[in-house]
Amino acid sequence: MVKIKRLEAKVLVLPLLNKEIRITRLVLLEPDVLIERDKSGRWNFEFEKTRDFPSEGCAASGFPLPRIGFQQVQVEKGRVSYRDEESGTLCCLRSTFSLQVRKA
Repeated sequence: MVKIKRLEAKVLVLPLLNKEIRITRLVLLEPDVLIERDKSGRWNFEFEKTRDFPSEGCAASGFPLPRIGFQQVQVEKGRVSYRDEESGTLCCLRSTFSLQVRKA
């Protein structure tokens, strides 16, 4: 599960005409990420497969997926928690952290 207080994205418009998404700046403010495993061993990010996966580069509807590029990604005041009900483990990165990544 992921909760985000605010998401900011700066997207270039012209590349959209070529089915490209170019994000020059992406900011995630106060993301709260929970990774957990239930007593049966199933992770909260696992999904059941309902049909065959589409061919590479295509969405389930058969349309080509757009290319996506990022220049700068910034995470402010993030928190990550891990809970394993199978083993009874609980770990939290409770202190806030900030992360900034730029394309070289």
